[in-house]
Order: sequence, then structure tokens, then C-alpha cells
Amino acid sequence: MIIIKWVGRNENIKNKAILIVLILIGTLFLAGCTSEEVSAVKWNNRGIALSQQEKYNEAIECFDKAIAADPDYKLAWYNKGAALREDGRYPEAVEAYNKAIELDPNFAEA
Repeated sequence: MIIIKWVGRNENIKNKAILIVLILIGTLFLAGCTSEEVSAVKWNNRGIALSQQEKYNEAIECFDKAIAADPDYKLAWYNKGAALREDGRYPEAVEAYNKAIELDPNFAEA
């Protein structure tokens, strides 16, 4: 719930401010990102940060959570493959890369 308290005296400005807030809220809802996609991006980014710290097992868990939130998120599959590769788990890495390619045959990184 959003509560707007107006402290000014000009009612016209107040109405314009409320309209702007409502437009911004509507824009966020219409942006096309579902909560699952936002969650997947969040987990993917967390996994990337952990991979950079060479915490590959924790990173893989994050990529798995990203994939659970959005099974078609090719970047999560690719990043999982990279973390598995760095961890020396080559057959699993190939599977993850293959899934990224399956989702997007033109995904050159995979």
C-alpha cells in the first residue's frame, strides 16, 4: 500500500503528483517483468557474484534457484555451466551449456 500525504496548499499540483505516481506504478506493472523473472535475475546476479569469489557450489545453488524461477532463462543455464566448468564438473557443465543452446540456438556464448 502506498500512502501519499500532501503538505502543500495547491490542490492542482497535488492531483498532478498523484497522477504521476499512478503512471509510474502502472508503468512498472506493464514493463513485462513477472515476479518470477525478477527473482530469476536476482538469483542469477547473486550466482555471478559468488562465482567471481570462486564460491562455485554456492553460485550453482543460486543458478539453480534462478532456473527454478524461470526455466527458460538461458543466462542462468549458461552461468551454471560456467560455474560447473570452473569447479571441474565438466559433464554437468556441458549439460547446462546444451540447455542454454536448446533455449536459444543462436546463443553464441554457450
